[in-house]
Amino acid sequence: TGRACQQTRAMLMSGRGVTSVIETHPNRPDGQRDNSLTTRIAALPELMQDAGYSTYMAGKWDLGLSGDATPAARGFDRSFVLLEASSSHFAETFWGDQTYYEEDGIPVALEDLPEDFYSTKAYTDKMLEYLQAHDGDQPWFGFMPHTAPHWPLQLPEDWLDRNVGEYDAGWDVLRAERAARAGELGVIPAGATIEAFQPLAVAWTEFSAEEQARYSRAQEIYAGMVEYLDLSIGRIIAQLKDSGQLDNTIVMFMSDHGASAGQMGVYTGRGPSTGGPSIPETRDNSFDNFGRIGSFIDHGLGFGEASTAPLKYFKGRLAEGGIRGAALIRYPSVIFEPRIDGTYLTVMDILPTFLEIAGTEHPGPGMYRGREIMPILGESFWPYLLGEAS
Repeated sequence: TGRACQQTRAMLMSGRGVTSVIETHPNRPDGQRDNSLTTRIAALPELMQDAGYSTYMAGKWDLGLSGDATPAARGFDRSFVLLEASSSHFAETFWGDQTYYEEDGIPVALEDLPEDFYSTKAYTDKMLEYLQAHDGDQPWFGFMPHTAPHWPLQLPEDWLDRNVGEYDAGWDVLRAERAARAGELGVIPAGATIEAFQPLAVAWTEFSAEEQARYSRAQEIYAGMVEYLDLSIGRIIAQLKDSGQLDNTIVMFMSDHGASAGQMGVYTGRGPSTGGPSIPETRDNSFDNFGRIGSFIDHGLGFGEASTAPLKYFKGRLAEGGIRGAALIRYPSVIFEPRIDGTYLTVMDILPTFLEIAGTEHPGPGMYRGREIMPILGESFWPYLLGEAS
């Protein structure tokens, strides 16, 4: 299953395991990764189009940078996307000279982005624009893969200090608090504890006050990004409610992997490094610039482990902390009462589930839109949600 962004997205779009649906093109002249979604699958938005749905996307694509691998070429009627795996959350140069934004297949230069551009706000604004212009007589499918809280951790200026002091106690305390709360909510089995947990991170008390300040500030910004994301999703929910569509819309929210444990901009050489990309010399990671334009930081190994507690490890690892993502599903005509469910599902199962909801079937294996496609491997969990299967 997916342990990082692209693997999960590939499974979501294809209904298959990642190794069979990603084509690697390693020799791009600009040095960027171009692992593209193969044309040997029918992508989810293409299939939703075939079922009569309007298809909209706003967010991070990470399944190909050009040609027949872009969202506009793979079934989205309207789309505003970051094609690459990551970038600044502001309108600034990040990877060399190019940032791959495009709308409806047309490149969007950095200088053409709004002056107050912030990725989470921009993606939300675009999806609202698409939904408000939608023909109400036709069903629609929306895909909003926000980049936040992916590194670099950044926030608008008026959000930077919302969580000041919240994480000064450090990651050991936070990890214990998160595990305890998960137990209270019933997310983990009764009686499960983290007493035997062996962290990779060095104990918080081993760091100097200056080192602690850098890590805790990074975690404050990380938390602010999640909060900003939560409120932005609330804007979409409000639009659906105001337009009378909320109770007739299946809303699914999920994470694409466990929390990041990257240490860019905060690592001091104490304890193991989790690797990650090299920080360009043009970035300013002075403490006062944390979270602002020009910075390139993550929140570190210890806070990564705390964020996935009580599970083991984090993004990039095949333990549950890397591959077990939280998911929420809302559809009140079927899901009558809130509940926590630990039934095993994979991201491959989402595509066939949405096809069943749309009243259509997957066309493979065989010819599809002039190309040979493979069958899906996932199975629909819609009967389970309906109470017709266990």
